[in-house]
Amino acid sequence: MPMISLTTSKKVDQTVSNALAKACGAGISLLPGKSEAHLMLSFRGDVPMYFAGKNGDYAFFDVQCFGASVDKGGADKLTAVLCKAAEAILGIPGSGVYVKYSATTVWGWNGGNF
Repeated sequence: MPMISLTTSKKVDQTVSNALAKACGAGISLLPGKSEAHLMLSFRGDVPMYFAGKNGDYAFFDVQCFGASVDKGGADKLTAVLCKAAEAILGIPGSGVYVKYSATTVWGWNGGNF
């Protein structure tokens, strides 16, 4: 039950959304036990963002997963994929990208919880 949310200063139209969805869908399986079959995505663009006190083009990925923890090795690999996607699709270098991982042991879906 993973969820990847992206907030970025860049414009996110349908073409960009589709490309990001493809990259995230391919990359999520790098986290053990996670797959695109249950992946939810959310992309927000045109958000004013600042880093080190400077307004510019940045991206923040928030990766949330069901489970007690997030596999560090898988997260390392997925971060590389997300940073590469941000550069290729949004034109934002890895130095302008943050990726946050969080896990939860309670995840609701379809009227119930896991």
